[in-house]
Amino acid sequence: MKKQIWKLALAFGVLALGSCSGGSSSSDTNLAQTPNLSPSPAPAPSPTTPALPATPLYSVSTVKPVPYPNGFTVTTTDPKDVATDPCKLDLDTVTYPQSWLRGRTLPAATGAPLNPAIGRGVTIKDIMLDDNPAFVLKGSADAPDGCNNGVGALKKEMEKTAQRIARLDAGYVKITQWHWITENQNGSYSVIDADDSFGPISDDNLRYFVQSAHRAGLKVVLWNQIQAFGDRQGGFKPTPQNNVENYEKWFVAFGSFMQERAIFYDSIGVDVWDTGCHFCVFNTLQAKTSAEKSLFYNSYLKISNNLKNVYKGKTFIIDNDWFDFGSEYLGNIDFIETGMWSNKTWTLPESDVLTPQSYRDTLNSKITVLLKFGKPLFLSVGIQSRRNALSEPGYLEETACTAAINALELSNSQCIQKQTEVDFALQAIIVQAQLDYIKSFDTNNLVVFAVDYFATDNLYPRFAYPNIGYTVRNKPAEGILREWFRK
Repeated sequence: MKKQIWKLALAFGVLALGSCSGGSSSSDTNLAQTPNLSPSPAPAPSPTTPALPATPLYSVSTVKPVPYPNGFTVTTTDPKDVATDPCKLDLDTVTYPQSWLRGRTLPAATGAPLNPAIGRGVTIKDIMLDDNPAFVLKGSADAPDGCNNGVGALKKEMEKTAQRIARLDAGYVKITQWHWITENQNGSYSVIDADDSFGPISDDNLRYFVQSAHRAGLKVVLWNQIQAFGDRQGGFKPTPQNNVENYEKWFVAFGSFMQERAIFYDSIGVDVWDTGCHFCVFNTLQAKTSAEKSLFYNSYLKISNNLKNVYKGKTFIIDNDWFDFGSEYLGNIDFIETGMWSNKTWTLPESDVLTPQSYRDTLNSKITVLLKFGKPLFLSVGIQSRRNALSEPGYLEETACTAAINALELSNSQCIQKQTEVDFALQAIIVQAQLDYIKSFDTNNLVVFAVDYFATDNLYPRFAYPNIGYTVRNKPAEGILREWFRK
């Protein structure tokens, strides 16, 4: 996994997905569809006694840490463990089909824990509806009208999530407030306010989240994400051509955005802020020319210098091909973010028999190179819990239906998510390998983040797809993470 990619929920596509279909009708519960939770036909239950579903399940407590690995393979025996209301948020227990482990043995947390001097953190998934924290929208199979948990429901879930992350012995939590960018009638660009868009966390909820995190003893890291063009009605627009004229218009718009956000983010107490914009339009270009590197370096340096008297917190930059074009920019930042990746191209049969050691042996990173700049590194671990995560790498949208892996635009006719097999064991194996790899470096100058942690507990797909997502919440990989984060 060379880099972690975050995708946004595009409003026009999400709202059109009431008829989203195209998934397999197979009853194989490895697939990313909601398992059959109807009662087993025999023996017939009494009218007052609920029955267990026909699908064999495991139960996982959400109110207290469960031992790894055995706590994640407790066979469900109490029908009350099974959440049949897709809108219910207060769940003491969640369940998942036993087949989602694919018959694998969960890996041991060999080598855990990390050195106590290494920072620990969790990144929050970027779907943030105030009255519908689980993102169950209209058109969901078992909630055709969607869910409405009332104004302010997200705040309660954020409070619970912050406390839960703190119980992992984490000291940081990372979040984004993503935005659209639009082209104005005169050809200039503007970044659209998050409060005027569908999906991103609002200013009010972001303020509350920072307060919740601080109450839990967590430092808040915020990264910028302006990953797509759209119109002010929420419609998707193609990104304009990559050329110097458009880059310059981008920097004008981004500079204005950063000045405005600096005042707000400083006022609410964001502890560490991204002063670049790696997950943004025009910024993931491969092989920039020297002139392009110079433009990006000097433009971002100017923006960073203009923020010094406004934003008083610490700053970071995501590893890119321009930040070291000169020497001054590095003096403005406190952290560098990077990732790791496998040097191997994996087949599905190889992935199906993967071990932590066989994956660890293929890992590579720029950790050693970047540490030479004298800055602590942010480093992310994780992978989507889908069987083909290695054999078909890339980002599979987790908030709605798409036609393909790495597709940005949502689909109302195809849904690859429903055809995708779940594999919680593979996710645990890879997280174990990644953490063991990190421990092999002779440095404590790191903060390790587990990525895209959902803000709610349920594991079943309704409209979003936590079951195949990066989130480790209530999955065996969270048990691995707890062992490694333990101090």
